[in-house]
Amino acid sequence: MAATSNARQRSRIFDLAVRPSLFAHLTVDDVLGEFCVYHSLAVDTHFFPFELREWFERLDWVSPSEVLDEVPSTLEESFADLVMELAAAALLVPVEYDELGYLEQVRRRLFKTDHGRIRVMVVHLTGHCNLACSYCFVDGGNMPGYDTLLMQSSTARQAIDRFAEALASVPPTDDREVAQAPAVVFYGGEPLLNMRVFEETLEYIAEKKREGVLPQDFSKVLITNGTRIDRRAAELIAKHEVSVSLSMDGPQEIHDANRKKRGGQGSFSDVLRGFNNLRDVGVRPSIACVVAPEGVDHVPEIIRYFVEELGIKAVGMNHVSILPANGFEYDEDYEHKFAEAVIKGQETILEYDDVYERRMSQKMNTFLERRIVRADCTGAGEQVAVFPDGKINVCQGYVGDIDGRHAVGHVSDPTLDLNASGAVREWVGRSPLTMATCRGCISLAVCGGGCPRNAESLHGTIWEVDTAFCHFSRRSTAWMIWRQRQEERALASAAKA
Repeated sequence: MAATSNARQRSRIFDLAVRPSLFAHLTVDDVLGEFCVYHSLAVDTHFFPFELREWFERLDWVSPSEVLDEVPSTLEESFADLVMELAAAALLVPVEYDELGYLEQVRRRLFKTDHGRIRVMVVHLTGHCNLACSYCFVDGGNMPGYDTLLMQSSTARQAIDRFAEALASVPPTDDREVAQAPAVVFYGGEPLLNMRVFEETLEYIAEKKREGVLPQDFSKVLITNGTRIDRRAAELIAKHEVSVSLSMDGPQEIHDANRKKRGGQGSFSDVLRGFNNLRDVGVRPSIACVVAPEGVDHVPEIIRYFVEELGIKAVGMNHVSILPANGFEYDEDYEHKFAEAVIKGQETILEYDDVYERRMSQKMNTFLERRIVRADCTGAGEQVAVFPDGKINVCQGYVGDIDGRHAVGHVSDPTLDLNASGAVREWVGRSPLTMATCRGCISLAVCGGGCPRNAESLHGTIWEVDTAFCHFSRRSTAWMIWRQRQEERALASAAKA
């Protein structure tokens, strides 16, 4: 009976006019001698030998039977198996198949509400910084006088109050894409230039946790250039269990190329001193590394320095913010190099135990678990940023923006519902899954859409693609496909040995 049923199914499929799915993508590996047909929405891989590629590519608005008539007899069985496998995976579909309807079903599953689910609040303790990094989006995007602002304790407390209210009103978290604790992120400028308010805010958070206003599972994160971390600051950070992301671009020559003091001197020695002060009190920071043009060809060297010299376990390789005012415009050569650099960095990291790079680790986990990423940016409905004067925006990238794009409100407004803000709700919907430009991309499910602020800088709206991120996203997806295949073949070979 089963054989008869299979024969009927095969006959039906072979007699239909079929086409490759909108979500089907072909990628090849010359070394392995295979091609992969990848489903970009289902995150599903199917591998076949090179000799079938020509015949697969003919399956475009024709029936498999028509193609089979021309397939060499030695490949007929393999070709038939390919057709059945791809049809079962919806990679070969009837020509009238409604794939946009399928995409809409996926969207409805992922976008269960148009309200935000704020779980991160970025608190800009000051607009001032003691460094003058050449690629800084804060320095390049501010209104006059912004860099003189210091947040007051009363403003910081109001920010925490609004955050607590947003957390209390968030829907249940069982269907969250990322099960992460809510977090307040201290940012600047250089946040430790406002040490008094930093300390008082940490005490206020501890008080609110004791009162049950804030959840016990609540993270505090400090993003710092490290130059102001003396022994006292390090002990305060350790006391309050603050996670530290320390900005460092690599060994001294690479770091000092862009991360300079106001007088033009390099900042490396000051950053390293701050790093050592943290280590002395038992705090192990992660590293936020901007891969600028000066470092893009040296990422393996940079990774080795972080891991072998500093003992770092967590690194984030960051793209230079596209900001024409600072001279950093879209540069396709840099974008291709950045994509390759991050992948080379991941290959280097895989040589070590218990070390991860944030950008690629997230992508790899998503790919291996076959999950769909609604958005790569936390700003897409899960984050707000509070500026030193108490104004709230969706994204820290608009810090000091004089025309108030994507403004949410002010911390002094007790009626403000962060999750229902119009700006937050707009950003909730920004995703490759809602952007027609992205439908035919190999990275559709695992991309997340990159940086909306970069997209607006390039194209005038957050609803266009982050062209810079596209290079990395497509390249990393192809790399993950074949990395997984190499591991599968290695395991199969070991099992036979």
